[in-house]
Amino acid sequence: MSNAKRPDHAVLLESKQILDPEGHLNWSPDLPMEGWDGVTVRGSQVLALHFSDLAEAEDFEEYGVEAANDRLLLRGGCIPPTWGQLDALQVLCIDGTGLEGSIPPELGDCPELVGLQITENNVDAEIPPELGRCSKLCVLKLDCLEGQAGGTIPPELGNCAELEHLNLSAMALSGEVPPELANCSHLKTLTLRENDLTGAIPAELGALQELEVLDLNENQLIGPLPPSLGGNKPLRKLLVRHNDLTGSISESFGDCYALDTLAIAGSGLSGALPDELATRARPEASRAEDQAPTLAQMTTNESLAYVAAEWLDNSVVPLFVELGAMEPTFRIDAQRSERWPAPVTRDNPARVYVDDEPTLEATRSRQADEASLGM
Repeated sequence: MSNAKRPDHAVLLESKQILDPEGHLNWSPDLPMEGWDGVTVRGSQVLALHFSDLAEAEDFEEYGVEAANDRLLLRGGCIPPTWGQLDALQVLCIDGTGLEGSIPPELGDCPELVGLQITENNVDAEIPPELGRCSKLCVLKLDCLEGQAGGTIPPELGNCAELEHLNLSAMALSGEVPPELANCSHLKTLTLRENDLTGAIPAELGALQELEVLDLNENQLIGPLPPSLGGNKPLRKLLVRHNDLTGSISESFGDCYALDTLAIAGSGLSGALPDELATRARPEASRAEDQAPTLAQMTTNESLAYVAAEWLDNSVVPLFVELGAMEPTFRIDAQRSERWPAPVTRDNPARVYVDDEPTLEATRSRQADEASLGM
């Protein structure tokens, strides 16, 4: 028996019935693979697979993502395990198409996989530990998967040394946050909101020197907010509302010069804000003053940069293909225009929005008392 590798088009044709039992896709041996729905190729190799029912195809075309169908429905289908044989696959994005089944562990055999996004589907919430073998994985977004409840965060994800964005929201995940995630030294966003996670927030996460967004909202986490998360770091958003934490907010968070959002309502934290944060705090009504320009006011490249930045706040779907490029990329190098707010620095720190008014009022009251006593 021959062990020769099969060509990519053969792998996709064989998997079509599993992915698309109702026959919506136009994949056919009579049509060049360049024209297949949701497929981006280079030569004879598949670089990206993108299927979405969240937006019409023309919404993606200006960003270089091609999709032949306006509303690409794959209801009743499953993610084929044979896709692990696609050696050049860099991006797999499946949004709201009605897929079922599970995430195949065979995807861990894709050596070039950079981005994996599966959202708004009926896929099971079990995360294969084998994904930890994807050494080039930069973005992993598994969000609102409504299949079989349960699952945990595999510690093996800590082996993804290039991981920058990890979003595992609303997946009914249980268990603890693995301290091994601290091994992902380039992690910029860690979003684990709306799960059933328990245990303490690992102090090891304080080793993430590039972390910008930490979203642990709506879990069952206990214990203190580790002071190690603070310090002279680029942390912009710290979201821990609706947990069972204890203690106060360490003075170390006053050194987070980029911090602009501190969501602590219902977190269990108590006491006053650190002095440095209190002086930078602002009410919710003032947030509009710091907003970036609307997409309509911006050039295409500026819009791409804005979309990339906004995804860090989980407000839009990430765009995986750079404008005018055939090869998928996650780094969009467009420069911000002068209409954008000035970048924050140690000398020009961000103003911080605090959603917990009792804590903010306690801080202001304490500062007023100290001022009246001449302290």
